[in-house]
Amino acid sequence: MKVALAGNPNVGKSVVFNYLTHGRAWVGNWPGVTVEKKVGKAKVDGFELEVVDLPGIYGLTAHTVDELIARDYIVKERPDLVVNVVNAASLERNLYLTLSLLEMGIPLVVDLNMVDLTESQGVRVDPAKLSAELSVPVVATVASRRIGMEELKRAIAEALRKRVKAKRVVDYGPRVEEAVAKLQSLLEEVEGLKELFNSRWAAIKLLEGDKAVEEELASRPRGPEAVSLAKELRASLEAELGVDLESWIVERRYEAASRIAEASILKVAPKAVTFTDLLDSVVTHKVLGVPLALTVFYLMFQFAFAVSAPLSTLIDWFFGEVLYGLVASASLPEAVRSFLADGVVTGLGAVLVFLPPIAFLFLAVSALEDVGYMARAAFVVDKAMSKFKLSGRSIIPFILGLGCNVPAIMAARPIEDENDRKTTVLVAPCISCSARLPVYAVVAGAFFAGYEGSAILAMYVIGIIAALVIASVFRRTLFKGPSAGFVMELPPYM
Repeated sequence: MKVALAGNPNVGKSVVFNYLTHGRAWVGNWPGVTVEKKVGKAKVDGFELEVVDLPGIYGLTAHTVDELIARDYIVKERPDLVVNVVNAASLERNLYLTLSLLEMGIPLVVDLNMVDLTESQGVRVDPAKLSAELSVPVVATVASRRIGMEELKRAIAEALRKRVKAKRVVDYGPRVEEAVAKLQSLLEEVEGLKELFNSRWAAIKLLEGDKAVEEELASRPRGPEAVSLAKELRASLEAELGVDLESWIVERRYEAASRIAEASILKVAPKAVTFTDLLDSVVTHKVLGVPLALTVFYLMFQFAFAVSAPLSTLIDWFFGEVLYGLVASASLPEAVRSFLADGVVTGLGAVLVFLPPIAFLFLAVSALEDVGYMARAAFVVDKAMSKFKLSGRSIIPFILGLGCNVPAIMAARPIEDENDRKTTVLVAPCISCSARLPVYAVVAGAFFAGYEGSAILAMYVIGIIAALVIASVFRRTLFKGPSAGFVMELPPYM
């Protein structure tokens, strides 16, 4: 049986995934994209489960690659259950995704995670009241401390036994609901639709103008008729309501999320100033934020290269002296010996010597992400990056590029906007990496005697400026399109 974990970014899905699978997992990419896919095996109360950790998303509108992946998996793979992991401290915002999942008519269990953070923010959420509002099981947990996790496993097993589908929660108003009902009745006559979409969800998506659903229906009998009717109804409703229908539907969902969150709050106390608030006042300061970010990244590089240097030296020694010597002295034909020693061994050693710094750079970046700093770093530089039509997320690959371009390009994977991601990948090699420093030193010593330091600094600055200018040109030519709004959750420090 298949169980999918869905939730906003930074809500603790990975912790829940690791607890359920006990490390029995494998990592790959989703088909056709470079977004990481995590799948694991779990045994829950006699059920053999395949657990899939879906990308962190805020909705199911398919505006981003992650949202499209999550939605396609739920629609096409049809998991037996979706566990929606929710941050209890940001309940109203998280419930938007919950309501979107409920509309898909799939069995759902809500994991109300991070309940330990709610009291420090002056909020207590009653799981029983939330369950009554949503008509699905709700389990309060603190996944990082394994509190409530056994109760979550029992809730998953119970939901798999009962297979109760979610009920309708959001009311879009009489006129929109009338249009949804009319579309539903037609969609239920579309051949093969019941095996693919929940008819109410498909009707709402058509009214929103969802292109993916329209394309799916276009090739089915009576599908084009449903798409045409949806366009007529949408035009009529927009003229009547005086607002874009997609915006209307989104607003109704947020209103429902707000109402449910308010009804589920057991107690509201005066909010105390938290450690996160105090630290954020420094790290996101408009003056101190950027110098502090540069200092943190400098220390990150120092750590990565200082720790990895002995390992790189060891690899270089092993391949350059030990293995090379053994192969060079072997009783083999000259051509074969030269190929193995000067080609295979030397080439392999030249590649593997970069493995330790890359590994430690990723370790350092992961640590900064886990403690919550990377989101702040992207935030403080977003204004500057936006002048070149890039988002603040691009600063992380740029900074990594100063150490090595390989992890810089790999670090562009989480950038949500496709145009930003492609542009960042293409211009990242313009950033001068550490491997170029010896060349810069030779050139500076030969042509800029007495000004070597200034010359090397100038080369680095020229590389950064070139990357930004080329990025700006690409975003205005090859990758045209509006700059994606930079919305990022600043998670609490761990």
